[in-house]
Amino acid sequence: MRLICLCIALGFGGGAVADGAAFVPVPGNLAQLSVGFDGTTWGVNAGGQIYRWDANTNTWDWIPGALAEVAVGSSNAVWGVNAAGEIYRWNANANAWDTIRGTLAQVAIGADGGCWRHRGAKATRGCTPMRTWSVWRSF
Repeated sequence: MRLICLCIALGFGGGAVADGAAFVPVPGNLAQLSVGFDGTTWGVNAGGQIYRWDANTNTWDWIPGALAEVAVGSSNAVWGVNAAGEIYRWNANANAWDTIRGTLAQVAIGADGGCWRHRGAKATRGCTPMRTWSVWRSF
C-alpha cells in the first residue's frame, strides 16, 4: 500500500505531496483543508471556493458552491458550513450539496461518518448520521 500525505501551506499558496520520503510541490492556495481517513481531501480558498484533490491527476477539482469550512471523514462523509452558518452535506450520487436544517459555527466528521457541530461559545452537539441526517443529539 502506498501512503500519500498532502501538506498545504495554508494562506501561502501551494503545498506538497509526500510519497515516501520526497515532497513534491502542488499548486493551490487554500485557507482551509480537511483530509478523511481514506485520503479524501477537500479544501476551501479565501473566497469560499471549494476544491477536491484528485490524486490520480495531482490536481484540484473545482466543486460548485461556496463554503467557509469543509470537513471530511471519508469520500462518503463530506460536510460544509458557509459564511452564514448554513450546513451542507456532499451527495456524491447527485454530485451536489444537500442542505441540512439548522445553522452552526463549525463541523467535524469522524472516520465512521459521525459528525460533531459547534454552534457557539458553549453549545457542542453531535449527530448519528447513519440513523438520520436531520436530528442533532446533545452531548
